[in-house]
Amino acid sequence: MKFGIICEECFTAYQVSYEMIGRKVRCKHCGQPITVFAPPPSEPVSPPAPAKPAPPSDALPILAVARPALPLTADRTISPRTKIVVGVLLTLALMLFVTAGWEWYIGADSKSWPQTPGRIVDSRRELTDSGGMQQLPTTSYTVKFAYEYLVDGERYRSDRVAISLFAVGGLVETYEEGSVATVYYQPGNPRLSVLQPGVSWATVILYVTVAMLLFGIGVLCLIVR
Repeated sequence: MKFGIICEECFTAYQVSYEMIGRKVRCKHCGQPITVFAPPPSEPVSPPAPAKPAPPSDALPILAVARPALPLTADRTISPRTKIVVGVLLTLALMLFVTAGWEWYIGADSKSWPQTPGRIVDSRRELTDSGGMQQLPTTSYTVKFAYEYLVDGERYRSDRVAISLFAVGGLVETYEEGSVATVYYQPGNPRLSVLQPGVSWATVILYVTVAMLLFGIGVLCLIVR
């Protein structure tokens, strides 16, 4: 048979047995020691069983709170700032994946494009001064490059050397102004032409690597937000 006691510190109620009369217990809610006294005479009292000797240790038994424990749930809400950052990272990753796929497809297809002779109309380096401090000169060179070609009697002008958007080194040395070069043009769109057909695998791998890195960062932001 049990009776009720109350912690005087936090007023948490417990049910204890008569065997605990005269002993001290500890409140599970606030940790305050509670001395168990006999209930008032108005309550029926059954003969208590012989009290067990208290353990020699100074540790007091901890009572269980007489109320159901609430389940603990983690906050899985994604903040608006995290959504924006992840959205930007995934969008950039998708754009790089698409660009890598386009460069691979067009580069492979350019090997079978029709050919026509073209003439290099501009191939030179221009000295550029970006206006740096006198102690730290910032002089650089800008490459001016262009070629012209005819398709079905119509003249076209382009500066694209390869499908890759990265600059191809050694243009001035390879293609001198006034020289003739073979131009590969897309049949359905003669304005798209190159002098060096094929896939630039270094560019494709670079795009895919950066895209995977951005995608991984976006996923990591969702995990450790």
